[in-house]
Amino acid sequence: MHAHLKRCKDNLDKDGNKRQKSALSSTAIVEANVSSSPSYAKFDQEACHNELVKMFVVIGLPFYFVENEIFRKFLSLLQPRFSVPSRIALVRHILTLWDTERTNLKKFLSEHYQRVCLTIDMWSSSQGMSFMCLTVHFVDNNWKLHKKILIFFKSQAIQLRLWLKLLNYA
Repeated sequence: MHAHLKRCKDNLDKDGNKRQKSALSSTAIVEANVSSSPSYAKFDQEACHNELVKMFVVIGLPFYFVENEIFRKFLSLLQPRFSVPSRIALVRHILTLWDTERTNLKKFLSEHYQRVCLTIDMWSSSQGMSFMCLTVHFVDNNWKLHKKILIFFKSQAIQLRLWLKLLNYA
């Protein structure tokens, strides 16, 4: 192993590489890496907002988290030009994303899939709140199963019973 390390060109501990390494400052290395990055100079506020919205939806973070001081400091450190939305603006962005995705899903399913399965999940929390979720399931041309939530809402127990009756007669 020692023989390999002595003749290997990529070994940073070799004498020749040590001199080259010390000649370059660590800041120059960092600056070279950052400036050569294609995304360094380009900043897209809207793309950042969209990714933030997707993060909140996928992870299931509470909306008030966006107003957390430490979270805002972290985002400011990552990208000082990023304007962090308020929790109300975040909700508006999520609803806009929901409408867009719902429209895209309707179009996609109507053009590609004539057969889908729908499932309804209903449950009650320990606090007595009732929830309902309508999900569509379909298999693509590669035999991969997909599921998408069509609607999710909190409702009263009476509304759930009415939904059940309507579904039995539909």
